[in-house]
Amino acid sequence: MNLGSAEEELRCLRDELTTAPDPEALFQASSKMARVVSEYFSPEQATDFIEATVEGMLSASPSCAMAAGLWIKIILKECGDAMLGQVPAILNIIYSHVPTIQEGSLRQFLLEAVSILAHHHLEAVISSLLRKRLPMDRQHVPSLRWCQHCSQAKLCGSCSQSCFLFSCSRSAEP
Repeated sequence: MNLGSAEEELRCLRDELTTAPDPEALFQASSKMARVVSEYFSPEQATDFIEATVEGMLSASPSCAMAAGLWIKIILKECGDAMLGQVPAILNIIYSHVPTIQEGSLRQFLLEAVSILAHHHLEAVISSLLRKRLPMDRQHVPSLRWCQHCSQAKLCGSCSQSCFLFSCSRSAEP
């Protein structure tokens, strides 16, 4: 593929990346580079790119992870209209990685990515998300408990630290 002027622009942006005086200049050069690259992205490549980028966010330095999040957002903004067929796959990638990303700003990038995708394909995003299971609270998984006094079973639906389930008429304690 002959990139012509885009190739020259990418060379200049690469030079900016290596000589950026501060993080803000680095992110601006990276954003410009993402916009240039997005012009040559096919929708089929987007899924693989987003998956590799999200996985890279997990092991990258904080500034590289932020730049990766920026790239995802830009690719989705610039190419999102053509990605209708990839919506379920992209949401699967994001959905599967959100629980493993603890850094709030990186999680925010992924949530913004879903929002950008919804801007382009609202019905497909809603439909895909409605098929997902809600994540369980890691602190407490509801379970069936038995009262030793009356042999009644109750499903624990809400939890405090001691997980009181119900009051038994035969016992003062749950």
